[in-house]
Amino acid sequence: MQQRATTGEAAATARQSPLPRGAMRVSSLGRHEMAAGVSDVWHRHGGTWEAMVQAEGTGVEHSGGQPFEIRPGDVMLYPAGSRHGTHNRSRGSLYQYVIHFEVNHVPLVESHPRLRLTPGRPLCSLGRDGMLWFEQLFNQLWWEETVRQPGVEAAEDALLKLLFVGLERRTFSGTANLAHTPRPDVMRFVNYVRESVAERSPLHVAAERMGTSYDSLRHRFKEETGLSPKRFLTSLRIQQAKHLLLTTRLSIKEIGDRLGYADAHHFSAAFARQAGQAPLHWRRRPDLR
Repeated sequence: MQQRATTGEAAATARQSPLPRGAMRVSSLGRHEMAAGVSDVWHRHGGTWEAMVQAEGTGVEHSGGQPFEIRPGDVMLYPAGSRHGTHNRSRGSLYQYVIHFEVNHVPLVESHPRLRLTPGRPLCSLGRDGMLWFEQLFNQLWWEETVRQPGVEAAEDALLKLLFVGLERRTFSGTANLAHTPRPDVMRFVNYVRESVAERSPLHVAAERMGTSYDSLRHRFKEETGLSPKRFLTSLRIQQAKHLLLTTRLSIKEIGDRLGYADAHHFSAAFARQAGQAPLHWRRRPDLR
């Protein structure tokens, strides 16, 4: 069995403390790339559950019953110990968001009738708004795992429960409003922007890597997500800046350089607009210690 390669966001932390009754907790999470021809079918995780969202590409899923196709936006949920996996039969890579988590007597997840996979199909399919909603929660969980501030387990518990409340509502609402899935080119653009964030013109660099014009992608991105690419880029940069401010001793100029800003002034101004404080003041906030 070949394992998927982890790229971009990923975190895993071993914990010794027992999980309180009624609580949920992240074991690991990441964005996984599966190359063409790779399969991880029939693997399982001992004591952790898995929630997986197909981000890009089409694969063949095995989780009991007949194999079936999964497409961008499809959601899978696997109880602890269940055998499952994906086979990438396509010619290109596919990408998945995967969260492994623990639960301890949480009926919302463990025994909810609508959060049970039916053999031969996904739990549900997220639409445009659903994918954006899921990615926001995923990024927030990744942030909590990376920063590891006091109270992180309570925050993760709340975010995981919020995630499953949202999934429960989507499965209950039926499939009529969930048919729309993100365009693969938009998802690739998002991934390339993340990888090119340190460039001076990351949006144009990402478009160039895709072999198309930025203007064309800009219109498609706005139509698909409701956000401008520049707004998405700024949000991504500030999120990374907060992480660097808390976890390194890099100067404001060095952080700005790493995130593609022309100088410390432009970085500080952009940070203050988003965070409400200058980066140095934000770094010294007592509630972040």
